[in-house]
Amino acid sequence: MTTIFAFRRALESPLTHFATLHSLQWLQSDVIRSTLFAEARILLDEREYLLLMPLSPISLRYVERFRAPSLHLSESIVPELKVLRDEMYYEGSRGERMTCDILLEPLPHALPYSDAVAMAAEDRHYAEVLCDKLHHLEKLLRAADISHRNLRKENLMIDGEHNIIPIRWYYATQGYGEDREALKQLREQIAVSLAEGTYLAEEYGTYSCSSAATAYLHHRRMSEGLIAIEHNERWGFMDESGRVVIEPAFMWVNDFYEGRAEVMTECGMGLIDKQGTFIIPPRYKIVEFDHHSGCSNVLTESGWICFNYSGEIIEKQ
Repeated sequence: MTTIFAFRRALESPLTHFATLHSLQWLQSDVIRSTLFAEARILLDEREYLLLMPLSPISLRYVERFRAPSLHLSESIVPELKVLRDEMYYEGSRGERMTCDILLEPLPHALPYSDAVAMAAEDRHYAEVLCDKLHHLEKLLRAADISHRNLRKENLMIDGEHNIIPIRWYYATQGYGEDREALKQLREQIAVSLAEGTYLAEEYGTYSCSSAATAYLHHRRMSEGLIAIEHNERWGFMDESGRVVIEPAFMWVNDFYEGRAEVMTECGMGLIDKQGTFIIPPRYKIVEFDHHSGCSNVLTESGWICFNYSGEIIEKQ
């Protein structure tokens, strides 16, 4: 698989590193990394897109699983995801010319959803409008019989008519119902934003403000009772009371799901539990935890290995 460095290099010189996307313009300096993809915002033919580079051979399997049925939807909620085969050129470990597929997702003409939540904190009427729009989004998902499965604030945008538009559809599946809890949390965030002015913590299924987290320049939403926080360019986790339970020591962390979180160190990726103990040691190229099965797909020097929830090898692929 290719690297973040190669992706940046391609974005900086699209004419020589892409097969068809010669005219793209990279719109921001940061490349965002998730478990499945590295992504960048680009401008192409006067429209904004997410350009996503797979970080694992299984990344595009998620997309292809959903893409075929999504093309037949009458609802316009799902954008047209394009997989461009062998689109990006990069240099292999022995200097050979290599290619990788690229995923292209069009972005709506809209603003970040977090801006709308900030407005709702100052305006009760607008908070009600936003809750109505969340209800409308839920109706669209039900009508299309799909689940986005990644409805977080950072994956939502809001257009000029205050409609809420999901982005980053690569986790989506056919079948409605898996977004109910996420939609509930989004509504509760609005309520707390209105009452407290900010949302940071979770307690017994409701939300309360954690002033301790505001001391950190970067922090994320609550997930399973823990908030990812950054300090001195290292990530760790804080609980709802403001106590740091896992010291910021990682280059990157994912949020917790089913008691597990992927992390990145200088030595490689690994998997930790909620005490910060390594379930899978941090020495692998890629670790992807599937919270539905409880298993992790791990890329080693010799190929892919599957680990169970306890960190035991159960299958070599």
